[in-house]
Amino acid sequence: MPAPLESLPFFDAAMRHGGFAAAAAELNVTPSAVSQRIKSLEQSLGVTLFERRPQGLKPTEAARIYLLEIRPALNRLRVASARVADAGRPPGRGHRLSVDMVPALAATRIGPMLRHFHRHFPDVELRLSTSPVLSDPLRDGFDCCVRYGPGGWQGVNAQHLAEEAIYPVCAPMLLSELSPVETLEDLAALPLIHDQMPLGWTEWFAALGGPEPQPGGPVFSDSALAQRAAMEGLGVALGRALLVAPELASGRLIRPVRDELRSPFSYYLIRPLGRRDALIDLFGQWLIEHILV
Repeated sequence: MPAPLESLPFFDAAMRHGGFAAAAAELNVTPSAVSQRIKSLEQSLGVTLFERRPQGLKPTEAARIYLLEIRPALNRLRVASARVADAGRPPGRGHRLSVDMVPALAATRIGPMLRHFHRHFPDVELRLSTSPVLSDPLRDGFDCCVRYGPGGWQGVNAQHLAEEAIYPVCAPMLLSELSPVETLEDLAALPLIHDQMPLGWTEWFAALGGPEPQPGGPVFSDSALAQRAAMEGLGVALGRALLVAPELASGRLIRPVRDELRSPFSYYLIRPLGRRDALIDLFGQWLIEHILV
């Protein structure tokens, strides 16, 4: 049975807030209404999305997988609605910039700089979405997208923004508890944190002539989560230079060895072919001057 589409915003809100009451407050309905919508969704899918426990709700693995599948579509619907509403705004009411971006960049660099963005662009309303997959701005309703990849995409204009290096990072307290790290062999013996980026520890050690890394260790879906785990002292993560720069400057992360590998990927500003927009040009320049440095 197809999932009732009207229930999807209720599910998304419940997942984001971790409960029906907070989701109900956001949607301006009762918790009972949210609960009924979730039950309807569970019945149509034939799976349990939330375990009801005395201490609260716990999303199931099915819920997490389902959210990953539907959230890009929900984001596209929100952006499309915003663009239609924006088209009817009277002239002189300011501007909106709808941007889709890789989650790790948004979490580690854009989020902390939002106040700076609004000082730089006081009349611009930023609408920021995140997605790990390549978006077509024309198809998906964005003004532009910021992507990390090899370039060469067909059907879009991709402006190169920045390259970066990849190197190990960890919390200072981790090294204070271990023997000195002087070689790649020493590094390979440390607890390693993994992410699901295309270039992982195996490829990094192999490219530098190091040993095969030891198996095991926590695995995270993206590099921002792996970076956070490293800051908590769980092990050594592969840091992407542009993302870890603030934490290295503050001393919350350090480099246990100086070895590094130039990333095969770069950051790109993507827009529809033939699109000329001064605001997008200025946004790209702001990224180069204040974020991707």
